[in-house]
Amino acid sequence: MAKWGEGDPRWLVEHREDGKNVNGWHWEEKDRKEWTKARLAELFSGLVLHEAPDAADGQPTLLKVERLKDLTGDVKGEVRVEEVHSTGDEDDYVYCVTAEGSGAAQDKLRALASGAAIKAKVYDTLATAIRELREQA
Repeated sequence: MAKWGEGDPRWLVEHREDGKNVNGWHWEEKDRKEWTKARLAELFSGLVLHEAPDAADGQPTLLKVERLKDLTGDVKGEVRVEEVHSTGDEDDYVYCVTAEGSGAAQDKLRALASGAAIKAKVYDTLATAIRELREQA
């Protein structure tokens, strides 16, 4: 084994200050942004997160994803999940819910969408996209 700095100059794998991945030796970079955006839109569009037709007065009866970011029902709102990455570690996710306006209906929407059942459906859908993304690699 050669000492550091005395190796064959043709040997390209070494500590590089510029951080380059010479000849794809360490990893291969693929841009999956457009595929991921399209797949998430496909998975989430029209997804019913909550349906309770016999709910008491003032309780949300339907919570559905209308677009990738928007929740609809009697009140419109948004669920935002940040810090999602390919390892799929849900502990790192930042999950937040907002509702348009203020009042009792908005508070109920926020409470429902922040609940464990809705969060689990959202996380399961994200896990599906992450699993499919890994399979493409």
